[in-house]
Amino acid sequence: KRYAIAQAGEQKRVRKGVCVRVFVEGGSMQNNRKEVVDLYIPRKCTATNRLLHSKDHASVQINVGEVDERGVYTGKYQTIALSGMIRGKGLADDNMLRIAKSKGLLKDLEVKPEPATQ
Repeated sequence: KRYAIAQAGEQKRVRKGVCVRVFVEGGSMQNNRKEVVDLYIPRKCTATNRLLHSKDHASVQINVGEVDERGVYTGKYQTIALSGMIRGKGLADDNMLRIAKSKGLLKDLEVKPEPATQ
């Protein structure tokens, strides 16, 4: 197989009759239809802001759905990515709660003591 290396805006011939035009905008490679064609798009850990590399098989990405006041899913979601290091240290649950509160996905869950009955 032959691969073409093209600069931004150049057109290269990959194989007979097939031309590829490469557009680079915002650090991602796009085809003629402006679709992202990168093979791997790295993610960042939401808790530590570290880059999640491709060999971190313990990392997870969780999509937390948004609901309306009746509790019905609206079709929107917020993504939370956690690295394998955070999960390995047992800090995933604390960070999930902290991130969900900071993004406004979780109401304050302070337990109020019940009044004493006499």
